[in-house]
Amino acid sequence: MKLRSLLFGMMAAVAFTACSDKGEDIPVVEEAKTMLGVKTENLSTRADDAINTLTVYVFNAETGVLEATGDDNSKTATIVEPFEVTEGRKKVIVLANATSNATTLANFLLDTKLLATEGVENLSMNSRVYNVSITKNVINYLGYAEDVAMPTNGINITPTEGDYTNEIKMFRNTAKIVLGGIKLGSKLLDTEEDDVVTEKAYYSNPKLTITGVYILGAQGTTLLAGGEGEWTPALPVAKTFYHATDDAYAAYATDKYIKPELSTELSALVGSYTATMESKDGKQVEVEPGTTFYVYENEADTFSTNAIPHTLLVIAGDIEYDMVVDGQDDPKRITLENRFWSVPVGAVPYTIKESKDYSYIGEFAQGQDRATEIYGDGSKYIGIKRNLQYNVVATINSVGYTTPYGGGDKTMLGVQVRVVPWGEVDFDFEIN
Repeated sequence: MKLRSLLFGMMAAVAFTACSDKGEDIPVVEEAKTMLGVKTENLSTRADDAINTLTVYVFNAETGVLEATGDDNSKTATIVEPFEVTEGRKKVIVLANATSNATTLANFLLDTKLLATEGVENLSMNSRVYNVSITKNVINYLGYAEDVAMPTNGINITPTEGDYTNEIKMFRNTAKIVLGGIKLGSKLLDTEEDDVVTEKAYYSNPKLTITGVYILGAQGTTLLAGGEGEWTPALPVAKTFYHATDDAYAAYATDKYIKPELSTELSALVGSYTATMESKDGKQVEVEPGTTFYVYENEADTFSTNAIPHTLLVIAGDIEYDMVVDGQDDPKRITLENRFWSVPVGAVPYTIKESKDYSYIGEFAQGQDRATEIYGDGSKYIGIKRNLQYNVVATINSVGYTTPYGGGDKTMLGVQVRVVPWGEVDFDFEIN
């Protein structure tokens, strides 16, 4: 019994928390065992911020071998009860709504997850890798603000330098695409001739019947964690791409601009939105679908033809308009069925306006100057980045195209991207 007591006295206790607030309960271990406890809070009350499971992985900093894990599968995922670890230098990383069976840090950082396994209320997330030194015979707190009162046997090991101090931030592996609005212009541009604009022909009194909204070319695989840095991409070496429906893929695959080898159909990439829009008396009309999709990162970042397809947000439908036929006084009503208007999400020049809080925006975390440093003066493209929300408003000023990618870069005019708080990116497209 004396030997056992002596061993317990040589151990240290560790507590870990994410997004902690003052006044919260701090786990206290009665005996000074070597333990790690986790407390975290959901990002918000929104469904896609839910943390249902939380798992902490502790690796030996020298060997990279997994030494201990702790988890909470209670569906509330706020506290991981203290679990035993050993003292010394460690690398700690947290996963939410995902788990890994890797036994080394190297393999952990290569572990992947499929888009088909993501759910709106169960989106996978990860923290950065934290390099910490565990002191024995005390409770080591990671993720607390400096002014949080520590118990007698506790110390704060939260980083005091860099972008991620005081709290453990969780980053989603998915990006969120929201079709916030569709505007129908009062006149339509003719794109019927071989899907290339040959002359400035405009048609009036358009009527658009939207038959579907969906995603094509969605990256199908992500790394569970991007890497050891504060923010890194989560693109695996081997890439697969999902399409929304077999019919949509058939049209997309025969497109003259790009013929990607897409994977299988994924129902989550098909929206249920339908609507009818009609412009009269030269007035623009608008609907607000609010249709939402979740996709992984995609490095396709220009309009050039390459092996990586763009992630497209596609509006499908039938279009009607008035056209004056030679020799006739009254206009003729023309109907074109199965037309497409597409937005290559992320593959457009960006601008940044009036963004103050860059928490959770990843590479934008250090503010506008840092974003400009990464992406240049606006002549480059941001692509699909995880943990960003892309808010899209599409203005339709043309009769559309026979395939989802239509006229290549000529389909996009008047594009603006705005980075705003909480990881959102606003797109306002005019599709001509």
